[in-house]
Amino acid sequence: MGTTYIDVLTKSSFEYTTQIFLFLGIFIAFAVKTPTVFLNSWLLKAHVESPLGGSIVLAGIPMLVLNLAVCWKHLYRSISRKLLANFSYFNDTLREGDILKLENIGGSVYIDEEVEESNIELSRIPRGHTLNITNFSSYLAGLIEGDGCIYIPKSLIGAAKVIILFNSKDLPLALLVQKALKCGNITKVKGKNAYELTIGNLEGLKIVVNFINGYMRTPKILKLYELIDWINLKIQNKGKYDSSLLNKLPLDNSSLASNAWLAGFLEADGCFYVRVTKNKNCLRSTTHKVACLLELAQKTSEGRPMLEIMTKIGEFLSGSVTFRDKSNQYWVRTSSFTSNKILVLYLKKYPIFSSKHLDFLSWKKVLNIMIEKKQVNKLEEIKKIKNNMNSKRTLFNWDHLKDFYF
Repeated sequence: MGTTYIDVLTKSSFEYTTQIFLFLGIFIAFAVKTPTVFLNSWLLKAHVESPLGGSIVLAGIPMLVLNLAVCWKHLYRSISRKLLANFSYFNDTLREGDILKLENIGGSVYIDEEVEESNIELSRIPRGHTLNITNFSSYLAGLIEGDGCIYIPKSLIGAAKVIILFNSKDLPLALLVQKALKCGNITKVKGKNAYELTIGNLEGLKIVVNFINGYMRTPKILKLYELIDWINLKIQNKGKYDSSLLNKLPLDNSSLASNAWLAGFLEADGCFYVRVTKNKNCLRSTTHKVACLLELAQKTSEGRPMLEIMTKIGEFLSGSVTFRDKSNQYWVRTSSFTSNKILVLYLKKYPIFSSKHLDFLSWKKVLNIMIEKKQVNKLEEIKKIKNNMNSKRTLFNWDHLKDFYF
């Protein structure tokens, strides 16, 4: 799994057969050392025939093993969850209506209701499939440009790194990206509610560069170029001819609608939320105004000017682009029906996969209510949906990971 961190391992997605072998192996190992029927016939006789000191030693061994078993209870629970998730995944394939559909009804867009949320933490990650290279590469580029860091040491002696940050609740996505890359280590960030996927070895860095090279859209491409130079020097210093030297591809200036880059970028820094405010312009004090919004913020600096890319995103989504002096950030916001329609259609083709996907589904529920013009009658339902989004969400369903770019 690329890590020895116990919290990551307990949330890993092992093969079904691997789960069975792990369970049987661990169970037998514990059963032999504990008072289990048919497996401990030697234990009573050993206690009877041993002197006091030997009996104490014998008693100490099973007790130590039982203490170790406490550490594995989380693995047992994890396996149980995954077995349940496998059954859920199988049942989902027989269930109609679990795939989101967009249909034109009377000139407007209606989004079907999604599958109800559950508290299954991680359903089975698909295996044995090939990546959709274009979609995954552009998605990964957007993810790194939004929440990633490319570090290049001052000399070849140091170690270059590519680091991608994930919120703690998005650990399943971090594991999935690691699986797709087939490299990297996942560790918990001390003092922060986050995990980081770190790729630090030469082969892993080459894999990442080959994926994202040609799909970058922000000034962070300059750090990618520095990394390519560092990798090429490393290869050349081996003293042998190597045809695997990397080329520097230019910025991707294609339409944002052409690949999954924006989905990865939204994954990192986008926020879906619902706003409910009292309508001050209305004489009836009970009237409220409801809005579905997406906000995307990016800091800017001389070395990292973000105006160009944020303008492109704003134009693509038909949203507004503003600059805030206090935070030195550019903001893109969508609130109109036209903007939200473009966003829904884009994310249908290039979905997001973190817990923000669940917020997006809740956001669409409210959007449907607004399309039907029923927000006045369903105000309490809207408030309930709003109060279970983003940081207030407690239930997570990871069924959508089966639609990852495999």
